[in-house]
Amino acid sequence: MRRCRARGLTLVEMVVSILLVGMLLVAAFGTIGATQRTRYAAADQRRAWDLAQALMSEILEQQYADEEDMALLQQVVLGLGTPITVTLGLDLGEPASTRAPFDDIDDYHGWTASPPQEKDGTVLSNLTGWTRSVAVATVQHSKPTVVSSQDDGLKRITVTVQYDGTTLAELVALRSLQIPDTQACCLPDGSTLDMTTTVCAHYGGTSAGAGSNSLNTTCPPPPVPGPVFEGFVEQKRPWDGQSFTIDPVPGTQEGDLLIAAVVTDGQTAGLLSAPVGWQIITTLSRDNTVSMAVWWKLATASEPTGHTFSWGENQQAYGWIMRFTAHDPVTPINAMATATARSTGNTNPTSPAAWTTVPNTLVLRIGGFDDDDIVVNDPGLPDHTPITMDKSNLLLDTVSGGAGYVLQGNPGDTGTSTFSLTQEEESLTVTIAIAPADTEGG
Repeated sequence: MRRCRARGLTLVEMVVSILLVGMLLVAAFGTIGATQRTRYAAADQRRAWDLAQALMSEILEQQYADEEDMALLQQVVLGLGTPITVTLGLDLGEPASTRAPFDDIDDYHGWTASPPQEKDGTVLSNLTGWTRSVAVATVQHSKPTVVSSQDDGLKRITVTVQYDGTTLAELVALRSLQIPDTQACCLPDGSTLDMTTTVCAHYGGTSAGAGSNSLNTTCPPPPVPGPVFEGFVEQKRPWDGQSFTIDPVPGTQEGDLLIAAVVTDGQTAGLLSAPVGWQIITTLSRDNTVSMAVWWKLATASEPTGHTFSWGENQQAYGWIMRFTAHDPVTPINAMATATARSTGNTNPTSPAAWTTVPNTLVLRIGGFDDDDIVVNDPGLPDHTPITMDKSNLLLDTVSGGAGYVLQGNPGDTGTSTFSLTQEEESLTVTIAIAPADTEGG
């Protein structure tokens, strides 16, 4: 009986088997490595998009442009203006170390950080080698791919994220200027247009309120054209004296109307005098307690460096010179009325009514008062624009004076008004109507 012996692997077979197994292992490990690399690449890609989206969201929450440009840009979008040239990036004085002060889209242009940061400058962890950057461009509405040097209300924002110099994400968004709801805007010329409140204010108009429009809103007529008060200069004699000098009103030009008023303690009505060239309007006094004179003149091409007024007795005084423009160049004083009052019951001295003969006059009211029972800078005169209310001193034998004005469109009665005192005092008041340059009112 013969036995069969088991056959073993030859050396050649062993070598071939080892080679086959090795090749299979290499292929398997290669597949595992590729899978791992793909997994890492996918993770980096997701991280890149997350970083890009986070920064883009932050940018889109910001205002479209600087506050000072918003009104102009809203005009452009509403078809009321032409596109403006803008400079993108940070304004002068805005720090660039963090994004904390960034308050509009333009500020982000050119921003880059490696590693990426929070808005307050906190560095994001585990992002060494990563870079996040932003580019902002003004583009055309008709072709958002075309960059424009002028801003007509559309910007393209590009956020790029790189890792070790390789771009892994690039996110692009368009941001247009958001226009708030419009309202009726009453413009200075009396016309009405539908505008945003910002644009309305830019044109000097007044918004009529939410829900209003140019069809359901009637605007008031434009302001009455007429003489313009430009400013005044005052002078005080806080102790007894016989004169003082009032400086010229800043900005005085040849042809300007100057009106001066001087109030003194005591009885000086017959002694009050002005420099050469001034014409008297009126002189008043009351019970030897207070006196006042008012003059006018047209400024010359070479006005003096000061105007000296005198009153011939040692008394305290308060005086001032007012400057007006847009007045009748030949006959600026159209009407005048005066009044005097005792102290009894007289805490609201009346400025009398005058009768104007031309439209669009400036009604000027001037008052002189014994003592210092006033509120400085508040002459009273309801519905008038105050000019002055002041006194010569805080001691005994003081005097006070004040003035204010209002524009009157129609010729005729100016009506009366009242000054305001804190105690009863003797008073002198004058109402003067200044005629406009265009006495026809047209």
